[in-house]
Amino acid sequence: MKSDEDYEFERIARENKPKSSGMDCCTYDCNQGRNCPVRTRTLEEVALEFDKMKPLGDTASSFASFVRRMKG
Repeated sequence: MKSDEDYEFERIARENKPKSSGMDCCTYDCNQGRNCPVRTRTLEEVALEFDKMKPLGDTASSFASFVRRMKG
């Protein structure tokens, strides 16, 4: 029979369990190469953010191109 203390320890363990990174759905694909849809989408989002950095001019454009080349 469990005591109140046992239940409390179980509750704390559940609350401290590591959360999902959001990449669990495609870990296999991501480890296989650059065809992971989540990775591709994320890299494009990063490239779009560089595109928005107009004050940085050619530097931001170069970073955006570099990130897009990482997609595949």
